[in-house]
Amino acid sequence: MTFHLLPPMKGRIMGSLPERGDVVIATPPGSTQDYIKRVIGLPGDRIEVRNGVVILNGTPVQRAPVQMRDIPIDANAPCDDLHYPGLLVTVADGSQVCRMPIVRETLPNGRSYDTIDLGLKLEADDFPALVIPDNHVFLMGDNRDNSADSRFSLDQGGLGGPVPFENIGGRAEFITSSLDGSTNLLNPISWFTAMRSGRAGTSLHASEATKER
Repeated sequence: MTFHLLPPMKGRIMGSLPERGDVVIATPPGSTQDYIKRVIGLPGDRIEVRNGVVILNGTPVQRAPVQMRDIPIDANAPCDDLHYPGLLVTVADGSQVCRMPIVRETLPNGRSYDTIDLGLKLEADDFPALVIPDNHVFLMGDNRDNSADSRFSLDQGGLGGPVPFENIGGRAEFITSSLDGSTNLLNPISWFTAMRSGRAGTSLHASEATKER
């Protein structure tokens, strides 16, 4: 996916506060790098993470049982042991896939989405409770064990806690293109052969079951 940086400016960039479950483009304070993360908490929410489970206003976010899903690997998604230990699997046809543990979360407003939960005990699995300030949102990545988000300080490469509304550049609506890492700038044919099939046009909206009461 390709995103264009917006020039630094004061005030709100989006027209309205995003909803829980929206995927947004955020820029950490003092940075020009875009982060693509999901809105988990809104202003006034009390949020914490305990043993990998998000707790909103005292209630754990609903989590479905873990399901294993085979994800194709390529140069852009190599399934290396550093980030995905033990998940590289050779299947019946001799090809290799990354067998990911997927957990579907459902937020209080009924919006649901898939997350990757490696089941490892990591620093990000526990985050102390805080109340999200006015005009801020708490963002988390769907790849929970490999995501620099609101759980991490700016020094750690994260978002430094809840993100000011004015640092939200907009919603990420869909995937425009997805490449497998084999593109060669000197070979125009590779610009097309490197496309991952079935990814372009995929919506990034969370599924919506029921409205929040």
